[in-house]
Amino acid sequence: MKYEDFLGLLKNRRTIRHFKPDPLPKGAIEKILEAGRWAMSGGNGQPWEFLVVTDRVTKAKVGAIINGRQERHWALEQTREQRYRHPGHFRPGLVPDQVRMVNEAPALIILLGDPRTFQATVIGNQFFSGEHDIFHMNLGNSAMIMNLAAASLGLGAAWQTIDRPSEHQLKELLGIPLEYKIYVQIPVGYPVKTPPPQYRRTLKEVAHYGKYDKSKYRTHDEIREWLAQCRLGSLPSYDVRKPAQSTIELTKAAKKKK
Repeated sequence: MKYEDFLGLLKNRRTIRHFKPDPLPKGAIEKILEAGRWAMSGGNGQPWEFLVVTDRVTKAKVGAIINGRQERHWALEQTREQRYRHPGHFRPGLVPDQVRMVNEAPALIILLGDPRTFQATVIGNQFFSGEHDIFHMNLGNSAMIMNLAAASLGLGAAWQTIDRPSEHQLKELLGIPLEYKIYVQIPVGYPVKTPPPQYRRTLKEVAHYGKYDKSKYRTHDEIREWLAQCRLGSLPSYDVRKPAQSTIELTKAAKKKK
C-alpha cells in the first residue's frame, strides 16, 4: 500500500450516525473483525473479543438501554456552559439519535475486553501506571482499526461509548461474563449521507522536534476557546442545524416531552 492511499483512508473516514437499511455485503463483518484482531497489544495480550448483534428485536433492546444512557448524559451535559456542551446533547431532540443509530445499523459490533489479559504486559505497569491503562490502549487500537476497515469497504461506522449502568444491563441482556469490559459499541452500515470533513490541527501546530517548543503551548483560556470552536464545528455531523436558545428553554422542552 502506498502512503498516499493510507492517508486518504484516514482522511476520508467519517463517524456515521444515520444508516441505510440496506444489508451488508456477505463477509463484510468478518473482514472488519479480522482487521480488528490484528491490532497491536501490550505483551501481545490480545484482550479483545467481538460480539456481533444483527437481530432486530435484540438491537431494539440494546437501543432501549442506550436511550437510558443518553437521558442520563443529557441531564448532566446541561450543567455545562452551552458553548462547551457536547453536540450530541445540545438539545432534547437529539437524545433519540443514538438509539436510531443502533436500530438502523444492520449490525452492531460490541468490542469486549478481558482485563485478566493485562498480566501479559510487564508487571511494573501495575505499579507505575494506571492499573488498566495498557488494557484500554489495546482495545482502543482494535476499535480504531475496525472503523478504518469499515471505511475501506465503503461502509460507515461509529464509536459509541457505554457507561457503567448500561454495561451491566448489556451484560445481562447478551450473556456477557461479568469480569469482561464492554469497551465500545460499533454500529456498521451504509451511510445515509457523508458528513463534512472534521477540522484537524496542522502538523506545524502539533509537532515538536528535539524538545518541546514552548511557543506552541496553549494557555487555559486558549484551550477553552478552542474547545468552544470544536463544539461549533461538530454541530453539522450531529444534525444540529441551529443552536438552542438557552439552558432554560432546553429544560422546558425536555419537561414537555415527558
